Amino acid sequence: MSARIAYLDTVSTSAPVHGSPERWRAHAIRVAVALEEDRRIVGTLLRLVMPDRLVVIDPKWTARYGVNAVDANQASEEGESPLIVAQNLSVMIAGAMIVCQNQAFHRDVLLGLFEDAGTDGPAVAGHYCIQSAARPIIDARTVHGKPKAPNIWESFKFFTGDAVPVITTLGWREAALLQLNAIRAVYWGIHRLGAPADPV
Repeated sequence: MSARIAYLDTVSTSAPVHGSPERWRAHAIRVAVALEEDRRIVGTLLRLVMPDRLVVIDPKWTARYGVNAVDANQASEEGESPLIVAQNLSVMIAGAMIVCQNQAFHRDVLLGLFEDAGTDGPAVAGHYCIQSAARPIIDARTVHGKPKAPNIWESFKFFTGDAVPVITTLGWREAALLQLNAIRAVYWGIHRLGAPADPV
């Protein structure tokens, strides 16, 4: 285990595009990261990102991940610029192991954020995908009974026994903290560290 871990969760302005010959161009609308050193949280960053006026926001997509229509409107009017968010995020994740639910998705959103900011991201120690790591541990199934990759809440319930929260009823900050705590709990569960004593 790395001594410096950045638990990361992002929300994009719209869903990934699959099966397209062109690369999905991700834009972040919300970024959340909690920095852990020696198993203690030492910093947290929660930010709404102001998208370019030409970027289309899909409110149904963002609401699924805790950024409702009011939040999305707030991001468009009062969010921070991609450059400011990228600069603050760089300080948080530099040299850290990035732990997230789906490495491919969150990597694309991060790349999109840094591209929108016109800057390069910092060097990190690597990426850890808890979805992939939890799959052989958790017997997640589709409605038809076929094996599948577990979503964050299936993994969270497996490792903690806690009921699955309803993220769509929360404000964006509370939803972001809930996601970060779930990612951390699953990571600790995968590594058999017990339950984190200090929530994000």
